Amino acid sequence: MKFQIEQLIVWPRKTNFPPQIITFHLGKVNVITGASRTGKSAIIPIIDYCLGSGTCSIPIEIIRDNASWYGIVICTESEKILLARKVPNGVQVSQEYFVTRGQTLAIPTMIEAKNQNVTGIKGLLDSIAIVPYLNRDENDGAYNDRLSFRDLTHLVFQSQDIVANQNILFYKTHETEHREKLRNWFSFILGAETIEMIQARNELKEVDKELLRRRREYERAKTLSNEWLQNLLGQLNVASEYGLYSGDLSSEKSIDTLLLIAKGILREAPNAPKTSVETLTQARTEIYRLEEQENELSQDIAEIQKRQKDIEQLEKNLSSFQNSTKRKVERLGISVWMKENSQNKNICPICGGYEHPDAGSELEKICSVLERYERVSVVSLPMPAEVEREKAELKKELKILLEQRYDLQQ
Repeated sequence: MKFQIEQLIVWPRKTNFPPQIITFHLGKVNVITGASRTGKSAIIPIIDYCLGSGTCSIPIEIIRDNASWYGIVICTESEKILLARKVPNGVQVSQEYFVTRGQTLAIPTMIEAKNQNVTGIKGLLDSIAIVPYLNRDENDGAYNDRLSFRDLTHLVFQSQDIVANQNILFYKTHETEHREKLRNWFSFILGAETIEMIQARNELKEVDKELLRRRREYERAKTLSNEWLQNLLGQLNVASEYGLYSGDLSSEKSIDTLLLIAKGILREAPNAPKTSVETLTQARTEIYRLEEQENELSQDIAEIQKRQKDIEQLEKNLSSFQNSTKRKVERLGISVWMKENSQNKNICPICGGYEHPDAGSELEKICSVLERYERVSVVSLPMPAEVEREKAELKKELKILLEQRYDLQQ
């Protein structure tokens, strides 16, 4: 992409003065020099403003008070484009643009009316830069919008404050929105990836979403199938009790086998049931087996509930112990009591005698030890991480056992 600025134009408010034009040499490094406060620092803000910036950092006073329009002439591979934007009205940037295009351009002496707006200019610049009309959907975040020409300006505008700041590399990247968006698109800007690669990643994410949806549907269908299988086994057991089937019935048989058995019972069903001692005995045996399994599951559930209760009691006892210890320390306050009763350094606060010349220093040692133990006593003891992990495991095991018991009961 060829995109070079050939001219910068400032149209004065007074129409009797001609526009001021600065011409740049294409394909070369242009160095602009001049005395202080002659407008050198306004060049980059004017270019940025003409290229669709949402803010205006052109210095106030002379360069803004005496101008009516700012403009630049852009040279591309096929044509030249004049982009002129009206001076801001106070702090409010202007939405009015004047645009002309062609192989050669004549700079108008004055601009009377707009013929374009900011939205149209951004669309024009996006088409010149050939930025992809795609979002980076493969990145889960809040800054995956499509790339625009304005995002590319962060790489070309390096103002004085950016060059002098060691913590910022590119223009406006001190703002999270611009920094994260530039980071997401940097590989494409450098040419490390193509539009086809971005499209492939987006398609891959859509495939992943579809796969996840299908997996959820499969798990839901699997759950319903298991419930249906238990219901079928129950009905076949009833048929066996009435003597309609004398073979083996177990959940280990495939669904197709159980369906064939059910179809055979329906096809060969007699007008009346053929209940016999053998079928009743078989039914009772099956009931006893199921009851034994239910009892085993109930015992396992009761054991887990007991372990959960023990953990809750442990947490309750630890909290109660800490509160009790804290109340005892606050109520007794031995070190404080000894200090308050040892104001007279010559009298021992224990026996009241004068025979202990070092009573004060000895009491200081005792009080310091007591204070250390009192501080340790009121420190909260955290519950070990193993306890929380054990609670989570018990909750998980309990849920599985309850589901198994429910299926067995069904």
